[in-house]
Amino acid sequence: VAPYSFFGPLSTSSTVLYSAVTSYQRDLILTNGGTAAVFVGGFTAVTAVTGFKIPAGASMILTGATEKVWGITSAGTTTMYVGQGSVVSVI
Repeated sequence: VAPYSFFGPLSTSSTVLYSAVTSYQRDLILTNGGTAAVFVGGFTAVTAVTGFKIPAGASMILTGATEKVWGITSAGTTTMYVGQGSVVSVI
């Protein structure tokens, strides 16, 4: 398991949290280390309406090939941690 990458402070502007080539297949672990909810998605214009909500202190695991993940918070600032899990092709 690779170490976490730290992103912060995350604010109300959509920010790239993860980027990789299509053929790089790793599970991603997204952890909200702040006090505000974070909304994530696979497109540049993530909003509180279009993104998937990760509450403060919670984590989300994305399985399979993921090219990019963006994040935004709708209020205040927060921090995100992005880590890589298992190699999907080996499972």
